[in-house]
Amino acid sequence: MFTAEFGRAPLDARELTGFIARQSRPAATTVAGFDLTFSPPKSVSTLWAVANRGTAARIETAHREAVKVALRFVEQSLLFTREGTNGARQVDVEGLVGAAFTHRDTRAGDPDLHTHVAVANKVKAVESGKWLAIDGRVLYKGIVAASETYNTALVKQLERQGLQFEDRFVGRDRGRPVREISGVAAELNQRWSTRRAEIEAYREKLVAGFQRDHGRPPTVVEREGISMGSLIAISLRSVAAGIYDAVRGLLHLSPHYMRVFGPPGSIEAFTDPGSNRSLEFFAKAGRTWRNEFAPRFLFGTPKYVPGTAERVRMPLLVCVAEQDTEANPALATEIATKAPRGELKTYPVRHFDVYEGRVFAQIKADQTEFLRRALDTPPVAGN
Repeated sequence: MFTAEFGRAPLDARELTGFIARQSRPAATTVAGFDLTFSPPKSVSTLWAVANRGTAARIETAHREAVKVALRFVEQSLLFTREGTNGARQVDVEGLVGAAFTHRDTRAGDPDLHTHVAVANKVKAVESGKWLAIDGRVLYKGIVAASETYNTALVKQLERQGLQFEDRFVGRDRGRPVREISGVAAELNQRWSTRRAEIEAYREKLVAGFQRDHGRPPTVVEREGISMGSLIAISLRSVAAGIYDAVRGLLHLSPHYMRVFGPPGSIEAFTDPGSNRSLEFFAKAGRTWRNEFAPRFLFGTPKYVPGTAERVRMPLLVCVAEQDTEANPALATEIATKAPRGELKTYPVRHFDVYEGRVFAQIKADQTEFLRRALDTPPVAGN
């Protein structure tokens, strides 16, 4: 990539490292839209999932009405544009343009009633009638207030239907209670919070990777960059990018790209602490490779179906990077264990370490030896 852009090789390692860091940095470009996500407390989704059809319908109606209340708050209090030289004047707009998508489960299959509102980054100024970009600074600062507006409206809607709420302390944030439905077991909420548990485990891996790389634990500010809340927000923004890209595909428009590699806390597909090394490796692999992809691909990635491993009758070798933060080492280990003829090989490395150096040579040797045994083929002299 460096040679293709500058027509020469880098002068030294420092120049190459700086180039890689710039390539992995999110581009400062105008966004096409914003993803507003409204999700009720876990007990609401839990009750909605186990209730009879009539009760579930009333809960979903209350959720939709609360979303409308929150969107009215956004339009009245958070939505502006700017006009004049360098956007000197903040002006009122007529309203937002968006599309709402209601989802009913997580990617892990847990009940999770929530709505994504994809808001276009174009609004009509009241005075001039011009279609201009949203003043994103105001919207970002007020997004927590919009979320609280939704939560308050939802609780009021459900209390009118006879439900009662109580304060509960959930997860790591023990200083701030969450309003949950009284009588819905906390154990059931936790049981249906698989994604939260996966994100928390991923967060701990990132913290461990930071300490391993820097020889110290992350500071408070650095930990905030890899907090569970920020990881959830990043995950939601990635889903929004995928939805936006998929819609562009349906309209036969050019793709909306995401970066492949980036630092922890960024909105990329891979945010391993050693992402710069991975980016450098792939940049060397081919001059035409670019650090971007169309995120609609995320919706088509193959997923493991429980019970599949037990049905695999052929010899199976599973190679696992123990420090992997991009895939799930525990799941891969479980598959190798459950497969009737499964074998497991583990390596104390990260996801992309397996493609080069001694680790690559060891994995290649292990796989070659496995294939020879499985196929009962004698080794060839010199190989």
